[in-house]
Amino acid sequence: DADESHAHGSEMQEPEGHDHGEPRPLGPIEIAGTTLIVTLSGHVEPNAEIHIEIEHAAGPKPVAVRFWIGGESGVSSVKCKADGQDNHYHGHAEAPGEIDEECGVWIEIETASGERVAGRAPLD
Repeated sequence: DADESHAHGSEMQEPEGHDHGEPRPLGPIEIAGTTLIVTLSGHVEPNAEIHIEIEHAAGPKPVAVRFWIGGESGVSSVKCKADGQDNHYHGHAEAPGEIDEECGVWIEIETASGERVAGRAPLD
């Protein structure tokens, strides 16, 4: 018999006032032979904080995962190193002050050889 009073990870409720918003899958993205499933929570609007979940689905496991919202160069964006455990990474990113059609969620992985490769998950 399971103890129904015991909650695990995703079953736990966020404290009131700390809602990340409805999770929205951005789909799989392949970077340097590694497939990642990216999910975004929150509304992407200028200067908003967005919660990002990344699941390692296939291929070589990255040594490190970083991400940002904005353009490929990362100019005017805050880059964040994701917290990781097993095959799951997560963190918060701040959207830039201006959002345009070039903006996306950029995921940069560091491979076992030290190479850094980035790929884009579109926001829509």
